[in-house]
Amino acid sequence: MVIDEINNDDDYYDNDDLYNITSWGADLSFRELISMYKEGEMIKPELQRKYVWDKSEASRFIESLLLGLPVPSIFLAKVEKDNKLIIDGYQRIMTVYDFVERGIYSKDSSVFKLSNSNKINKRWRGKSFKQLEPEEQRRIKSTTIHAIIFEQKTPKNDSSLYQIFERINTSGRTLTAQEIRNCIYQGSFNDLLFRINENSKWRELYGGNVDSRMKDIEFILRYIALSKNFLPTDKKQISLKKHLNHVMKILRNSSEEDIKRFEESFNNTVKYIYDNFGCSAFHNPMSLS
Repeated sequence: MVIDEINNDDDYYDNDDLYNITSWGADLSFRELISMYKEGEMIKPELQRKYVWDKSEASRFIESLLLGLPVPSIFLAKVEKDNKLIIDGYQRIMTVYDFVERGIYSKDSSVFKLSNSNKINKRWRGKSFKQLEPEEQRRIKSTTIHAIIFEQKTPKNDSSLYQIFERINTSGRTLTAQEIRNCIYQGSFNDLLFRINENSKWRELYGGNVDSRMKDIEFILRYIALSKNFLPTDKKQISLKKHLNHVMKILRNSSEEDIKRFEESFNNTVKYIYDNFGCSAFHNPMSLS
């Protein structure tokens, strides 16, 4: 691997990181949430491209709704065009969406039927949504879940989203800096980073398969962000983490012309290094035995 570890833990925070954030609570029915997701008003975080709950977890959650039990709150951020970005609660929302709307269990594309486990009430074991009684179907769709919604008023950007993703995490795994950026700054530039990360010469230079924690993508972002076009001229010291966040934000919806320019620059640089220094140019010699 090119470098053993990316570590941004020592980045500092200052008075620029003070926010005016408004938050409020709303009880939303799953009928409303399904409609919002279908119509594109609710945005899934790009990080969570795959549904991860197993059939047992999903079935237990649906059973909780049928039993009328309370379920944990979800966390949403109000973003552009009044859309809502799912900060926390994606698995819960998608479980109900898939069971009610699609009838397909996303993990294996099978018909979504509740588990036959004896942990599930026998009246619902092995049943799909369509096999439930009409009253039971209405109960699921009418169940409300408490949503905590927030909107950043100042500064006039969405920089607080990054820190909220850092602090709010019920997935059981701490997100890396680039995974968080991937959630927040979706757009043509983020798509570019994923595309050029597949460059065959870059893959040899970096070493190994695509990094599941997106460290390789952060290296590409660093290449672009630390070029003279984006380095601030008024500061002697910068926070690398905040600078990378800033560049991701300003380039988020880059034009086709700019995307082409970034891609050509990266590919040409990688080709030059590969052709002149070989595939081990970035490897750390201290890691060799």
